[in-house]
Amino acid sequence: MASRRIYVDLDDVLSETGQAFIEVLARHFSRRVAFDDITDFDLGRSFDLSPVELEEFMERAHRPAVLAAMEPIPGAAAVLGGWIDAGYRVQVVTGRPPSAARASRAWLEERAMPHHDLLFVDKYGRGGTDPESGAQAIPLRRLRAEEYCLAVEDAAHVGAVLATELQIPVSLLERPWNRAEELPPSAAGAAVVRCRDWAEIGERFARP
Repeated sequence: MASRRIYVDLDDVLSETGQAFIEVLARHFSRRVAFDDITDFDLGRSFDLSPVELEEFMERAHRPAVLAAMEPIPGAAAVLGGWIDAGYRVQVVTGRPPSAARASRAWLEERAMPHHDLLFVDKYGRGGTDPESGAQAIPLRRLRAEEYCLAVEDAAHVGAVLATELQIPVSLLERPWNRAEELPPSAAGAAVVRCRDWAEIGERFARP
């Protein structure tokens, strides 16, 4: 039987993380950057932060109050609900540090974001385990065993790994930091497809 499991990223796919990060940057670092000017996924470059500043920024940006205040991406909940009603299993797969587990789970529940599971994955070399919640970030390549029929991502380099190495079809939600990225060629039937918004994702992948 074909897989009916769908991978959905959290930051800037379900939550307006970039907008929240801009506010953290202005409040604590006295710098202002427009959302459309975040053209590099590396926030050290996009926000002109030194390695020490970036470490402080990421710690502040992942505090529970900041995560709780993030707005949901328009249209996401409706599409996820439709997939679940159609019998798919929606797994939220995040690269957040495991220390954000409690706040992330609370946000998904409070924002009524339809899903079955929340999985922490070491997408960016952060890894770790949160002793309070027990959440642990697993290696990205271990997702091969999940046999997803679709992944929704905003990070082009992660999408490339999912499609070319793990052979998972990817919907890349367009964001300023991925517009200039070249997409990898289709591999074994797994392609990376750009989508403007959740309305387009819902139309193109009504039945993943």
